[in-house]
Amino acid sequence: MYLLYLLKFYTSSLSLKLYLMKYTITIFLFCFSLIFCDAQSLQFTPVFSTFSSPVDIANADDCSDRLFIVERFGTIRVIDSNGMTLTSPFLDVSTKISTSPNERGLLGMAFHPDFESNGFFYINYTDNSGDTKIARYEVSTSNPNIADASSEVILLTINQPYWNHNGGCLKFGPDGYLYIGTGDGGSSGDPECYSQNNLDLLGKMLRIDVNQNINTSPYYGIPSDNPFVGNSAYLPEIWATGLRNPWRYSFDRVTGDLWIADVGQWAWEELNFQPASSTGGEDYGWDVMEGNHCFDNIDPNCPTGTESCFSIAYTDPIWETAQDPSTGGFSITGGFVYRGCRYPNLTGLYVCADYATDNAWLIDGAGNATLYNNLSISSISTFGEDESGELYAASLGGAIYLIEETSNVVDCSCPPTKHLTGTICGGTYSTTTSITSDGLVEAGSDVTFQSDMIELQSEFEVESNAVFCAEIVPCTPLADTNVQQLTNTDENSTTNFKNNVKLEATIESTNLQIEQQAANQTIQIQLSIDGIAFINLQIVDNHQNVIAKLIEKEHRPKGNYIWEVDTNTFKKGFYTVQASINNSKNINKKIEIE
Repeated sequence: MYLLYLLKFYTSSLSLKLYLMKYTITIFLFCFSLIFCDAQSLQFTPVFSTFSSPVDIANADDCSDRLFIVERFGTIRVIDSNGMTLTSPFLDVSTKISTSPNERGLLGMAFHPDFESNGFFYINYTDNSGDTKIARYEVSTSNPNIADASSEVILLTINQPYWNHNGGCLKFGPDGYLYIGTGDGGSSGDPECYSQNNLDLLGKMLRIDVNQNINTSPYYGIPSDNPFVGNSAYLPEIWATGLRNPWRYSFDRVTGDLWIADVGQWAWEELNFQPASSTGGEDYGWDVMEGNHCFDNIDPNCPTGTESCFSIAYTDPIWETAQDPSTGGFSITGGFVYRGCRYPNLTGLYVCADYATDNAWLIDGAGNATLYNNLSISSISTFGEDESGELYAASLGGAIYLIEETSNVVDCSCPPTKHLTGTICGGTYSTTTSITSDGLVEAGSDVTFQSDMIELQSEFEVESNAVFCAEIVPCTPLADTNVQQLTNTDENSTTNFKNNVKLEATIESTNLQIEQQAANQTIQIQLSIDGIAFINLQIVDNHQNVIAKLIEKEHRPKGNYIWEVDTNTFKKGFYTVQASINNSKNINKKIEIE
């Protein structure tokens, strides 16, 4: 993908002339692009840096609040819940991969939906022969931030006839199956028509069940409802066909819809949409169609019976953009539908960008796009979600951006309402009005629901050794008063008190310890609390100026918390570490930087 936009235009003098003509026209049309801008104040804010060619961002959905950054040259790095990039990589497969030319390498990863219990995750890379490998690994049993490098098993090997168009994205769908996007094999224009050859895995969306054959080759099975099961004209792994180079796709975490960004050839970038109700089998048209336009009506290398341009057999994209430096792009990078909390103006909108320009878009479910072409970004290679649904993007140059919308920002520590489903991690859940839940409190965790109304649906479960309590209070720090026992009303309207509900008292003791490391000029701050608490933690100078804000308005369960702060940028002098517990109990510790 990375040099694809160069290949598109500079492989012939005719292409160069067409590009220059198109750019000249664009100068006159530029002002019209402004009508699409500023419906929302989209912003890419750099939050992390110094990564090496990041191409994917993932989270483990295991309540750890970590981000995993996939680097093309073979490493996966961890950003922990405190925003610290860990020194040791999560995984290093640099000796197993080829990275030259530059569309090869370690290209994607996905965590098993049950990663917290089975430790499985999957990666997509090009091996030393240049072929695609889909591999499974396991996390170390002794360190959750390190993978077991010896645990690799290979699920698929896909021959790559050329160096480019390797796809690389992996995603688990809401159905629990692993989706694998493959490019058309490379070169230019899909010369062998792999995308329309249904006895080849190239140019496809694949769908496999990794919960079959877990311990025996091929370490996956075929879902029984895959669209071509039993059809000898198709490989059974195929879910959809007709893709060129699907450079990032994602599932909407609320609706389950699938959005596929497919990099174009000479003229059009496209975004394909597959509703959650789809039963598969879509043909997105490449290499007969490019976007909504005819590309190669009669390719002699396509299989007999391949439909011609504009056939109803092809599924049109939900959106396309002409290749143009100001209003379009040359290599689309797919993103996500925003489902976070902080930026309500983005809710339900798909965010994507162009690798070759500084253009980005917000696109709604009807395919209406808003263009942002004045962003300070470059080489956007991927997007990712954290566990709470906030979005990030990465530049191949090494920066990680937080996607923000600056006109309306919400304090997500206390949203108006909250519906909890799936696994409920330990901690405090607060709203200003109501909480409803049909979720599962994970084993061994302490959970507090705090709102004006708490209602558990009949599907609500609490695993063994997990405890939870309810506080019927406004969204304020925890208090002794108004604590109610939590009840569950089943589908027969019978109210039962849960035997394993226990009421948590407010915090009684805290301990703040500070250790200064002279060797590397860092300080280690340890805060211990014996109950769920509402915490602020910061470092201020002698003039009460905030130098570092470590926690702001966060509820934390009981436990020990450790932060390491680099003081190299601090001036010499005295500072104070300030901890505020439940907005009433304050602890201050002096430190001196020499």
